[in-house]
Amino acid sequence: MSKVDCNATAAAQLSSMSQTFGYVIAAVGPLLTAALFAAAGSWTLPLVVLLALMVVNAVISLPAGRRGIIGY
Repeated sequence: MSKVDCNATAAAQLSSMSQTFGYVIAAVGPLLTAALFAAAGSWTLPLVVLLALMVVNAVISLPAGRRGIIGY
């Protein structure tokens, strides 16, 4: 995170935000996947949803990973 921020405060804020979202997704993801499996009765729906989320993640992450400075 320090490579894309102009100061330590911005780096700390960006790091804490990304870690918070990452841990929330990691905690909730398996539960939602299991719920989809239970509702659908097969792995097709959960896997299609996960594939769709991977596409969304790629669309969001690729521009966010470009070179440049984020901060104030």
